[in-house]
Amino acid sequence: MKLSASFRSCLLVSLALLPSLASAQTKATPPLVFRVPNTTLHVAFRAADFRVDAEMLAALGESLGDSAVACGALSATGSNLSLIATRNDRGLTAAEYRDSLAVEGTERFDLGTVACLESRIVAEPIVSVEYHAFIGAARYLFDLHVSAVTEGDAPGFGQAQLAELVDSLRFAFLRRATWTEYPTDVLAWMDTIARRMPDWLERTRADLEAEPKNWALSFAMAEALRFQRAPAVHTLEPYQRTLDVLAREQDASAPVKLVTIVAEEGLGLGLSEDARTKESIAHFRRGYDLAKEIRHEVRASLAYNLACSYAELVDEPNTLTWLGEAIAVSPRYREIARQDPDFAALSKSEAFRKLIGEPKTEVPAQR
Repeated sequence: MKLSASFRSCLLVSLALLPSLASAQTKATPPLVFRVPNTTLHVAFRAADFRVDAEMLAALGESLGDSAVACGALSATGSNLSLIATRNDRGLTAAEYRDSLAVEGTERFDLGTVACLESRIVAEPIVSVEYHAFIGAARYLFDLHVSAVTEGDAPGFGQAQLAELVDSLRFAFLRRATWTEYPTDVLAWMDTIARRMPDWLERTRADLEAEPKNWALSFAMAEALRFQRAPAVHTLEPYQRTLDVLAREQDASAPVKLVTIVAEEGLGLGLSEDARTKESIAHFRRGYDLAKEIRHEVRASLAYNLACSYAELVDEPNTLTWLGEAIAVSPRYREIARQDPDFAALSKSEAFRKLIGEPKTEVPAQR
């Protein structure tokens, strides 16, 4: 099984009326990036004093399952922060979602396009406050929740601090590599697309028609289609457009090379899923060669995809060669290969079994 969305890993959300992704990335504080469980959707925000509470996040995950994204403390104000992602199958707006959760005694307010709630309990000199900021993106509704208790003149967490957090929220679809490795323009377009979902495709196609040489846009569009698990044939054109434009670029920077690598892999996956396995091999190989040139770990997944393609073509020597390369770069592919139906035809091969670490087949003694 070629490595598709389930093995890819950032989705960034740029908020209307708030600073752009480009300006946010110039800030000194590095982004904190979290993945929505079992997706390629990542959420990031900036808070220098945030510390993840792994134990609390695990407990939240046990109660909320894949909805739990982040949990921890803001040490400067003694506040607790959690981020919850809920599938938006009903197509609610952030304001509608907020209103469905609001109870008597809570204040409703907006930060740009973000719908918020505040509840407060005052027992002098102690003030307890709860904030919720609701953001819709990528068919999810995100609840950024902050609870704080302050006493007397101690520094507190208020709407101004909430606005800073909301301002910094970003989302992106990243199957490969890390947030900071991607070009700013790619992240910005991923953000735009995420914010448009579910009705994003027509507007994005119009943008691409207006800017046919915008490789960042075509790449973000292709990755968004894979995130939505659109039919493979729909991803072929934007990936190919990305590669065609980049082939004419003079930019040899690492971020642009990474986009080329991931686009080659994406095109290979689309061709393979469209029953064009022989054609996919050339794209996986080009991506692998470029990843090896810059010694990027993504070459492991490309080697694995090559092994899967050769397995589909019943080419055992090449299958074993590329699977061995994938395992050499990242040993986790040994366990993945053990469970992958693409290699079923090799289940009796001693060389394959040795490669994935399974015991040799016992030969019955001759009587």
